[in-house]
Amino acid sequence: MTPHTPTGSEPNPNARPAPWRALSVPLPAGETHLLAPLRRIAAANLAAWGLPQGMTDDVLLALTELAANGLRHTSGPVRVHMFTDRASTYVQVEDTSATEPPRRNELNLAPERTHGFGLEIIEALASGTVSRVHAARGKTITAKFNH
Repeated sequence: MTPHTPTGSEPNPNARPAPWRALSVPLPAGETHLLAPLRRIAAANLAAWGLPQGMTDDVLLALTELAANGLRHTSGPVRVHMFTDRASTYVQVEDTSATEPPRRNELNLAPERTHGFGLEIIEALASGTVSRVHAARGKTITAKFNH
């Protein structure tokens, strides 16, 4: 890694790369009762990482929604990753379904629609979201939150 160089200045040989902090938690298939402990572990990590409370709430919502979707809508295990650097915090969930989550071009708030808002809420809160299908092993959904 190269030391960080501010624009218009010489490299600082004593500079350190931005520290990465990470959490990775495997969740067995269908074990939705593990979402509350996962949320507590993630909240403790985010607090230790120094994230502001408002951002912590957004990250925890994304983590919980994505993990819940993976546990409810796939037949296999789910792996949850959360990592941060100085610029952003990421939530990444891997599941065993190779099906892209449905994307809507506009928010549908019709009274008869009683669920299915999770990904739309995450997209509204996050700086960006990406979904990647890995044909042989499922998909990964990542939500990025800029600091």
